[in-house]
Amino acid sequence: MQTSQNRKGEDMRKYDSKNKTNIFIVIVICVAIFASIALFMKRINSASKKEYLVEANSFLYDADKNMWNLSGTGTIKAKWNGNYYLSYEKEEIKLNPQVVVFNNASRIVNLYGTIYRINEDETVDKLTDETIIEDTIRPKFYKLADRKYLLVASSIKNQRGSFEAYDYLIVELDKMGNATLTNNKVNMKTLKETVLNTSSYSFDIANEILKFGEIKIDLKKIIGSTNLYKPKSTTTRTTMTTTKPINDEPNENGGNGEGGGGQGEGNGDDKPISSITDNRVYQAKNFSVVKNTIGTNYLSIDYSIYDPKSEYKNVFLEIERESDGSVETYYLAKNATSLTIKGLYPNELYKLRYKYSYLDKDFNTLYESFGIDYNIKTLLPETDIVVTKIIKDVVYFTVSASDRLMYGAKANLYINGQSEALKTQTFESENATDRFSATFDISDLGNVDYFEIKVPSITYATGETKTDLTIRVKN
Repeated sequence: MQTSQNRKGEDMRKYDSKNKTNIFIVIVICVAIFASIALFMKRINSASKKEYLVEANSFLYDADKNMWNLSGTGTIKAKWNGNYYLSYEKEEIKLNPQVVVFNNASRIVNLYGTIYRINEDETVDKLTDETIIEDTIRPKFYKLADRKYLLVASSIKNQRGSFEAYDYLIVELDKMGNATLTNNKVNMKTLKETVLNTSSYSFDIANEILKFGEIKIDLKKIIGSTNLYKPKSTTTRTTMTTTKPINDEPNENGGNGEGGGGQGEGNGDDKPISSITDNRVYQAKNFSVVKNTIGTNYLSIDYSIYDPKSEYKNVFLEIERESDGSVETYYLAKNATSLTIKGLYPNELYKLRYKYSYLDKDFNTLYESFGIDYNIKTLLPETDIVVTKIIKDVVYFTVSASDRLMYGAKANLYINGQSEALKTQTFESENATDRFSATFDISDLGNVDYFEIKVPSITYATGETKTDLTIRVKN
């Protein structure tokens, strides 16, 4: 018969065994926690050691899709949360987990983060940390993240050839297949199926299909895709705002006629460089203005004329230059839908008035206004300053523009953060140009740790315009 003392002894043994089990579980949990903390700290320490120098004259986008143009040097550092951060001029700027940096002087592209390079033989290379692309001549293709890609090539065009980017292009899709195309000179949005072509491959953006000749690669299968786009039987008009050509070669369907001047001359072989698209519809009677595209020295109009009874003798546009009151008249052909007017002045205000003429019962020509009157302002060319080389304390630099519209410029030299310009170069040209090159001799300025070249103004046909072009270089 089991005594109470024996039962008590058994209970104690069970308690001791259960207690040991609980202690063991607690120890395991503690070890796991400490291991996790150690791994977490190791990840933080490892990430904090990865710091990369970003040279002056580099371009990149932050996490909020703002473009940064670095006039001085900065550093990029990876943090434990997976994002990169840019330290620049005492600011810490949050970037994305994948970062693209383009240096406009060296033409080198630097990539940071985990990305995937898709090769012509259908293989995929996983790249981590820093990837340096020293050559943009040979085309390359990368998947940066879900619905985000990078194209590298000397020339990247759309299928019609009406758009062209150089060196690199970041393509980011939304879930409906529309895409934002960006680099240091392009920022545009596509609203219909677009195919981009290089000399080696084509990229069907909305369908996420990459083709090397006959080889077809479904990019959705590489790390997956949340793209919900489905091909449609009809397409939507594309609206773009960009700093590169967005239209086909201008349609020269205007001409001289009664009542005024003729088609603008333009600047030789120049093409639209910068443009703003106004998609508001202006309509009156049987005439409507569908879209205006405004550039540096041109205006492109998409319009519609419905005149089945031939009530209009002529439909025309009067353009008044605000600075001098001069007026030019351009006729809109009834059998056309677009007109491009070239030879406008950059950074100039113009008044637009759409009118028509008709015959009264006595066959007299009368003139009326559609009431479609508004103002536009042409754009300034994209401008840049680059130090091309430094030889024996002589600094060679170039001021360049995206179009041949400059007649003059001024450049000032500053050293070691001084606020007073020590030397000045003034450029003048009888003909419009797209670049000025010159030198500054800094051998007589003593100890120069770093110098800055600033361009405070550029002269166009309309006069002098203030600018804030600056480049800072360590000597």
